[in-house]
Amino acid sequence: MRIALLPVLLLAAASLCGSPSLRAAEEKPVLDLGAADAPQRFTPSSGTIAAASASPGVEITVQPGAEAYPGVSLKPAEEFFDFAAFGYVEAKITNPGTQLLVVNLRADNLSPLGGFWNSDSAKIPPGETRPIRLYFSKPVNGFRADRITRLLFFVGKIDGTARSFRIDSIVTGGAPGELAPNAEVRTVPQDGVLYAEGAAVDPAQLSGKNNGAMSFQSGTLRAVLPATAGKDALSLFRPAAGAWNLRYYLEVRVVVENAGSQPVTPSARLESQFGPSDTVAAAAPLAPGAKTEIVIPFAALVPWKGGAEAGKAGSVEGSGSAFASNVVQGVALSAASQAQSESQERVLKVVSIRAFLPEAPAIPEWVGKKPPGDGDWVKTFDDEFDGTEVDASKWSVAGENWYDKVSHYSKENVTVSGGLLHIRYEKKTGFHNDDPTRYQTDYATGFLETFDKWAQRYGYFECRIKLSKAPGLWPAFWLMPNRSGPEKKGVRGSTSDGGMEFDVMEHLAIWGPYRYNIAMHWDGYGKDHRSAGSKIYFQPDKDGFVTAGLLWTPGSAIYYANGREVLRLESPRVASVPEMMMFTLPSGGWDGNVLDPQNPQLPDECVVDYVRCWQRRDLASDADTTKIDGAK
Repeated sequence: MRIALLPVLLLAAASLCGSPSLRAAEEKPVLDLGAADAPQRFTPSSGTIAAASASPGVEITVQPGAEAYPGVSLKPAEEFFDFAAFGYVEAKITNPGTQLLVVNLRADNLSPLGGFWNSDSAKIPPGETRPIRLYFSKPVNGFRADRITRLLFFVGKIDGTARSFRIDSIVTGGAPGELAPNAEVRTVPQDGVLYAEGAAVDPAQLSGKNNGAMSFQSGTLRAVLPATAGKDALSLFRPAAGAWNLRYYLEVRVVVENAGSQPVTPSARLESQFGPSDTVAAAAPLAPGAKTEIVIPFAALVPWKGGAEAGKAGSVEGSGSAFASNVVQGVALSAASQAQSESQERVLKVVSIRAFLPEAPAIPEWVGKKPPGDGDWVKTFDDEFDGTEVDASKWSVAGENWYDKVSHYSKENVTVSGGLLHIRYEKKTGFHNDDPTRYQTDYATGFLETFDKWAQRYGYFECRIKLSKAPGLWPAFWLMPNRSGPEKKGVRGSTSDGGMEFDVMEHLAIWGPYRYNIAMHWDGYGKDHRSAGSKIYFQPDKDGFVTAGLLWTPGSAIYYANGREVLRLESPRVASVPEMMMFTLPSGGWDGNVLDPQNPQLPDECVVDYVRCWQRRDLASDADTTKIDGAK
């Protein structure tokens, strides 16, 4: 049987170039570098740089100085360079000197919000010429090839003697959307099938570690562990190229048969760009000729746990997982012999490898009704969104967008209807916070926070939320410090001096519908910044929602997803100041999570069913907005 594969997200450049839908434009000069006035088109970044004619181009000379990135800029004759019809801009650079030189090429967009830029570089040996090709498809949120305001050519700080480089040519070429030849391939397997008996196998898919090996002969895939292989030997089955993108699944099932002559206990794990999954062993030894299925969950078998040194040494050993389901690099198999001496070859015939989405587990009865911890709990905040507008006594819908440079906040993008809160992201030009004196962007989103309206130190915080799905979106439910006092918001909201950012649920669309992050940040965001957290895998309830909760008590922060504990930090450094709640829906973030202009899938929204908070009576204090009778 032939296994069809569906490439998504990033495709191999070779296949892109061969597609009839992508027609590469002929290379076109950006500037005639042989023209007499060509040197004058380059603007030096300081007085230590000079541009001069030099056959066949323009030579840039950089004198020693304090400037960190000296160079020149080339601006268009009109407002923008419009390179939308091309896939890249390329400059050929010659190093006429006697030392290796690194030259950078950068393309800038400028807006009232700041700059978006895309860049690449080349190491150029003495006396040689190298191209620097900058592909516009490189994932940079907000970058537009049709609105390039300048091209920058620069080097690093120069000490000692002057250095120079010659720009021999600058051209545009390629097809729109073309990827670099080394662009990563992420493949979504059809029906989750990574391998099925009888399927063709590329030799590049066969690998091993520590004397383990994977073989494919006569149509049979085998994991082979020689007699000389130790207990740490692994047989690896990899994607034909790049990585598998398994973001639409939550486990992989591996069926193996003992093809050896002695009983063995097979085990399996998944390899990813950011780390492996847990290793899962068969429940019992496998007799020769017998088969078994090993189920490898993406979620950590032991939830992440951090101690007093969290953020410095990471999680407690054996807890949590760094596994990333959207960049799976292989399936690793091993087999432990039941004999006292593993002196014989161990062989597993691989019958099938397939990703699955299991049935959703039942949600505990307590979720939404009370906190998971013991004690005398009092509900202190409850918004069921049963009205027709946002409750202004609880929430503000205006604030600063520190999270992306392409979106503005609008009260029109935060609505209440049908017992639900809707936070909508859409392509709509407008002013930030609906204020004509603020900046303008092409994308609108919503924002909510309880700053100076409601805050609490300690307690249980829970929301039921349905996540947005459009590429590039970044929904989050989180807490930030909200100290009382006359100081500015930035001071009162500092994560230093007992403050902490609690990211109860933070999701990037690129991860798919079954994963989000939990994180904590403290001691500012500069050189003293500390953090801890982990990837969380979950399954939405029957209505498509996830219930995310934080149980925060002195020295402890315990997180829940649909009633299941997924992360715990126990440390004296856990926050000890009042915190407010926030919902944000910007775009971007990290991990290549960017808006897709070719397939925007907008407008989209995240939907909140409720927000409920409780306080344990013995932890209540004057710092809490909601006062509890009889509290200490």
